[in-house]
Amino acid sequence: MHMKLITDNRELALGSRLSGIQTREVDEHTDLSEEWNMAVEDTDLGVLYLSKHVAEALQEEIDTFRAKHHRPIVVVLPEQKEN
Repeated sequence: MHMKLITDNRELALGSRLSGIQTREVDEHTDLSEEWNMAVEDTDLGVLYLSKHVAEALQEEIDTFRAKHHRPIVVVLPEQKEN
């Protein structure tokens, strides 16, 4: 089983790549629904991390998925505060 992150945050993407998490960095031109579908259809995926902005854009899909499925676990990462 592996973990994956879908994020729009470059720093978060870099950190997760360095820690061995499969990472998909997206931008405003990315079809998030397609990224979501590819991720949840991966039968070997144990945990799917989403950055806050990505999760907000996919909230309806997340709610529907969580009501019917237990795996992968979907974790929304909070936004980091800037100092």
